[in-house]
Amino acid sequence: MIEALAANPAREQSALQRGFERLLQPGPYALESLSRDELASLHTVLEWLAGILDGLPAPGAIDKALHRHDLLAPMRRLTAAGFVGRDEELARLEQFVAGPPPGAPLFVHGPGGVGKSTLLAQFILDQVETQDLLIAYLDVDRPTIRPELPQTFLLDALGQLQSQLEVPKLYFESTAKELEYELRRYEGQRSFESVNVAGAGAEVFGDRLTEWAKGRTVLIVVDTFEEVQFFGPDVTESFLSFAFELQKRAPNARVLLSGRTLPNEYIARVAGQLLHQPRESPDDPLPLDRIPEAKRPITLDVLDDESARRLLANSIAASGMAALPERDLDDIVRVVSRNPMCLKLAARLLRDEGVDALAKDRAALLTKLRAEKIQALLYGRILLHLHADDVRKVAYPGLVVRRIDAAVVEQVLAEPCGLEFKDGLTPASIVSDLAQEAALVEVDPIDGSLRHRPDVRRAMLEDLTDHVEASVVETIDKNAVKHYAKQDTDDVIARAEEIYHRLRLRQAWRTISPRWTDQAGSRLKGALDELAAEQRLWLAERLGVTLDARARQSADQSAWEAQVERSANRYLKGQAPLDALKVLQERSARLPRSALFGIESDVYRFLSEPDRALAVARRGVESATADGAIDMALELLLRMVVIDEGRGSLAAAEATLKEARAVAVHSSSRLLRFRVAVTALRLHRQLHPKAREERAVLRRDARAMLDNEMLRRLRERPVLLREAAAELAKDEPRLAAAAIEILGIEVASDSQAESFGRAIAHAAAEKKLPQGQTLDDALQAVKESNFDPRAVRQVATEVLTGRDTRKLGSELSKIEAGHVVLRGFRDYFRAGVADSLSIDPSKRRSR
Repeated sequence: MIEALAANPAREQSALQRGFERLLQPGPYALESLSRDELASLHTVLEWLAGILDGLPAPGAIDKALHRHDLLAPMRRLTAAGFVGRDEELARLEQFVAGPPPGAPLFVHGPGGVGKSTLLAQFILDQVETQDLLIAYLDVDRPTIRPELPQTFLLDALGQLQSQLEVPKLYFESTAKELEYELRRYEGQRSFESVNVAGAGAEVFGDRLTEWAKGRTVLIVVDTFEEVQFFGPDVTESFLSFAFELQKRAPNARVLLSGRTLPNEYIARVAGQLLHQPRESPDDPLPLDRIPEAKRPITLDVLDDESARRLLANSIAASGMAALPERDLDDIVRVVSRNPMCLKLAARLLRDEGVDALAKDRAALLTKLRAEKIQALLYGRILLHLHADDVRKVAYPGLVVRRIDAAVVEQVLAEPCGLEFKDGLTPASIVSDLAQEAALVEVDPIDGSLRHRPDVRRAMLEDLTDHVEASVVETIDKNAVKHYAKQDTDDVIARAEEIYHRLRLRQAWRTISPRWTDQAGSRLKGALDELAAEQRLWLAERLGVTLDARARQSADQSAWEAQVERSANRYLKGQAPLDALKVLQERSARLPRSALFGIESDVYRFLSEPDRALAVARRGVESATADGAIDMALELLLRMVVIDEGRGSLAAAEATLKEARAVAVHSSSRLLRFRVAVTALRLHRQLHPKAREERAVLRRDARAMLDNEMLRRLRERPVLLREAAAELAKDEPRLAAAAIEILGIEVASDSQAESFGRAIAHAAAEKKLPQGQTLDDALQAVKESNFDPRAVRQVATEVLTGRDTRKLGSELSKIEAGHVVLRGFRDYFRAGVADSLSIDPSKRRSR
């Protein structure tokens, strides 16, 4: 083949051809030095030559190199123009990664444009080149990540680490399976009985990571942390709880957080006393230098003089200009500040306006302004310097609209911006010209429209009315509403923009609310800070955002309760009942049908104060009954039953259940009536174990309600699904199958683990399990250990795959009612219910 190539020297040198010729040469092949296209070509060519030539790279090695390239590509782009300064910060990061287990995540913070992502990118690239470091880079802005669900971070990290670790794919799939089941098990209306989803994921992932890494260090970077903070202090607190737990569980991991502002919730964990020390003003910065260096956050400020000068010189060179003398560089730095973003914008202005334009009398004023304001002024200068007058008009005051395409230019902006379409000028040509201004706009990958860069909007929108008449701004908003309202009702983008401009116009809620859809709402997240207080509260409620206490003060009782309901539930989900109680105590008043009665009752259960939990629930029952809210009263009565049941007061629980059964007669909710029936079965079994005939009647009544529609609804109520399976699974194979399918395998406590071991042993003996030597050997070991919980956990978490779990559910659905296998799984579900009702939180976290 080499000779044939030599005979054809004029051959075309495509990427595939180069890859082919590279593989004809003896190795090693230095895969790390190849571009992505070269690696992809090599992968294709390898399939041609496999089995023909010896000594070729393994397909897995090429896949690994491709994954590594994709992981590092964004970081290489960030540092492509050169990296300057930050020696002290890089040293701190290196100490954090290379030093002893830190015990807490490290936080890097600084204002927009100061270079946080670039610093992290340079550090990661340095470490990858010099250290045997594993990397998981998690950008909170990714659509697959939901800040209120920490498991989504871990699932993303699993995907990135799989290509870097020499671990069988099966192990990653098993861990992903556990995390996904944890997400399914949580039921918001019954926080106490739900599995603890905030910490268990960190435990599972941390333990596995320690085992898989085999002594190597794993750097887990969570960037754009302001996106976590966006959802409110409750989500921030819950996420930090998860991050600190992960750092604790995986001593070889290094969790690095990065965002614009340092959360008080983080400071409270690393140095809480600083928050309580007196300061002259609440706005004064915290004395972070008092925190021990090992835990001290890295505050990223502007560059030092020399680094700022070098960055400016590099940016000027990248713009194609001749180098400037030191004196001119110093003058420019003095005018625009040492903020990296400002320096890069200054290079753009220098290219368009020349050096003299920046060295004016305004220098003293500019240097006193914060970085964001300097950016606004620089952006304004860029706007003024746009070559086409019509493009400038569209960019400003067109800043009022969030997206620009030809139709928006023609129907929304043309009249208020004074555009005239003549001499070949068209809406499309204006959009095309504006698209060239990368410093101002970016292309929306979803619909191809132009969007003002977020930092432009943040910096300039608040100053818009200082330069544009209010009537012009109002006309643009009205035109936008008219334009988008006539679009297809299924057009999510149009609906989102219509709602945005209606909110800016402060239209009545009866006008805006019918236009709302959750799909449109997902595109309004960035608009929250652009609205007036009342409109911001309305949008926050629909976006699932919790505003701070100060913002809630102005809300009416209904809006306040909606905000507090979400916030307290999130705190409970993260096992932070004291924070939930603090939010609930902002006001003592409650609406007659307030959901806060039930939530506050749950708070006291978490705090092991059942008497107070009962008292709050009873007040809720009285309030709901007086207002005719039968279903709410019934739900609270059932909550009181499980409170007494959880502390062993079964007689009191039975008395309250009698009251609940009387109320259930008038309830319109089949789901609540079914819950009453299941609760009655459970209490009767415990209080009257020998009264089999009475229990048979109760069981018959409950089964009569278990039709296909009820099974479907139970899939959305995992706690009730577990409770129903604990009482009825022996006689209802479909119910046992649904519980396994939705809940997966739960072995959080020793009692659950042992019960599952016995159930699965029965299933194996009856040939109701997937067959395989590995599983057979593991089950034999479980039996020989007399169902030791540790041995059972190994089977559940390392041997059984997600496919096996689904197969188990399918097999259970086919078993005849009353079979010994169903009895075993019924007992397993009962162990889970008993654990979930315990009033001692320590017993519920015995993994």
